[in-house]
Amino acid sequence: MVWTDQLRPASFRGIQFLIDSHDFSGGRRTTTHQFPERDEPYTEDMGREAREYSIQCHILGDNYFQTRDALIRACEKRGEGILVHPYLGNLNVVCTGFSLKEDTREGRIATFNISFVEAGKFQFPSTILNNSQNIIDKAEAVLDLSKRVFSDSYNLVLAPGYMVSSASSTIVSSLDLIRGSFKAIHSPLDFASTVQQNLTNIERNVDSLVTQNGSLSDSLSTEIQNVADTTDRKKSALDFYLSLDSFGDDFAEIPTLTPNRVREAQNREALRSLIRQTAVAMAAKSFIREAKQVSEGNVNLLRDGFKSLNEAEEARQNIVAILEREMNSVVDDDYFVALSDLKALLRAVMPNPGTSLASIAEFTTDITTPSLILVYDIYESRDLEQDIIDRNKVRNPAFIPGRSSLEVLAHG
Repeated sequence: MVWTDQLRPASFRGIQFLIDSHDFSGGRRTTTHQFPERDEPYTEDMGREAREYSIQCHILGDNYFQTRDALIRACEKRGEGILVHPYLGNLNVVCTGFSLKEDTREGRIATFNISFVEAGKFQFPSTILNNSQNIIDKAEAVLDLSKRVFSDSYNLVLAPGYMVSSASSTIVSSLDLIRGSFKAIHSPLDFASTVQQNLTNIERNVDSLVTQNGSLSDSLSTEIQNVADTTDRKKSALDFYLSLDSFGDDFAEIPTLTPNRVREAQNREALRSLIRQTAVAMAAKSFIREAKQVSEGNVNLLRDGFKSLNEAEEARQNIVAILEREMNSVVDDDYFVALSDLKALLRAVMPNPGTSLASIAEFTTDITTPSLILVYDIYESRDLEQDIIDRNKVRNPAFIPGRSSLEVLAHG
């Protein structure tokens, strides 16, 4: 038996043709990170590339028109189909394009170049339950390393008074943010307890604490973490942590005209980085705890939490974007690896669309309608009336104008 006897007749969606040659491409998806003052790059493996197939084939015969048209319809049909490949066997693919050539000098033949890509499976990664503890562990590693990075870059030894005052002012600004978020997320009774006392003590002792790298980073990191660790409202805590990414953007620029001013600017940036890095690690922890609730089916659309898959995906993308930016600016190798590991784990998780977490849909009103009637029309319940009002910023719930395009939660 010669090797050609082992080749199977080629076909796509049952339409047979004769294959002349083929190309097959694959590989790995990678992102290469290059950093200032470093000779060696870091290449991150993002998973396998989608396999792509190109075939050059022809249809031959006196009545080839009928088969030619059938193959064109097969290539233009929506969705995936079975490609019987003479060299590679049965493949589940999607046709991404084709070209057809016919020549009157040859006659009785249609020559095709057809491109396919593997169809794969329609699913979100469903690894939240397995990876949740891994993500929490990696976030803890980022928290620990952020304090070490801070200690390496923050220096107020023998610093002049104005430099100490500048650092103290930055710390007080961060305490005000933490205090405000605590009041918004926690009950007055919770806030009046230990956390309030801790924040007051830090502010009272800021002039001495500001020169103690280890104690300062421990105190700030602990109180930022307390925003989420002392509440079940993980989504509200997550929003707060994401907002901290812009901490200090409104600070006046320090003119770096002297060595001391350069040092002052570096110290302020070290404080800002500590707060942002602590916040993004805690954002990852808050996200995965909330996503785990969703994946386990513990979803109540009236509670503080993700209201839609769109909202969960947006939060995850925001965290990943912050991690990527931190990776591009960090100089500590261990910290870079910790950030990279955390980002990779977050990219691999997403609430399964089979859970009761809703997607967002568009709903258009026919006539002017009160929100109470509208919510009954959509859900046969009034539970989500406030969600419609808040999501669409309805000014007067008694009169939602006709032909209004509204965002609503779609179930099932």
